[in-house]
Amino acid sequence: MREYCDYCHNEEDVKIVNKDEVYPVYGDEIPVKAQVMVCMHCGNELYSRTLDSQTLKKVYDIYRRKHKLLFPNEIKAIREQYCLSQRAFSKLLNWGDKTIVRYENGSLQDYVHNALLLFLRNPVHMEEYLQMNENSLNPKDRDLLFKRIKELCKQNNTDEVGKFTDTLKNFQIVYSSDYEIMEREYHTASANSNESQTVLFHISGEYLISGACDRGMNNESSIKEDNILNIAA
Repeated sequence: MREYCDYCHNEEDVKIVNKDEVYPVYGDEIPVKAQVMVCMHCGNELYSRTLDSQTLKKVYDIYRRKHKLLFPNEIKAIREQYCLSQRAFSKLLNWGDKTIVRYENGSLQDYVHNALLLFLRNPVHMEEYLQMNENSLNPKDRDLLFKRIKELCKQNNTDEVGKFTDTLKNFQIVYSSDYEIMEREYHTASANSNESQTVLFHISGEYLISGACDRGMNNESSIKEDNILNIAA
């Protein structure tokens, strides 16, 4: 491969080499394995927009993981779950028109913006936010967003009910006529043991107080007695 060398003032053979570098990002020093282009005639490093962009992306990704920031695809997913254009989303958030575009294309967001995006990922929070900022959108976009929020909330409720139902299917119910106790025998699959585990559910008034299985890292199970489910509704 040949590229123009600013030092040799001529087109020369070049090679790509790996190099350990440190990039400063908002006061944090981020080490990264970078690829750089080197002139094989003079040995100097040459500028490569493609390689520099790839390295910067690596640096930002390391920084995001370290500081628990949303990734560009996650920011885009939050916007798209509400069926909003980039411009409409920016208006709703009272940000500049190009802010969301930059974030979705890889620019680093600040902590305040990141916290707001995380908050609005929950449709319930988005509904509260929209009620306080509904004048940020035109009536059509506002009404469509309210409708989408209701769909997402309904979908989330359905998913939660489905998860709870699936959990109950794993239990074998045994009723006791002498006591207000349901004994549910939960069969746990383990590589080291085929033993069953018994969990007691106590019915008391409007509440179902359950002993919940908590499986630790060592695969030993313990019973917690503080899981209280309100079943009055």
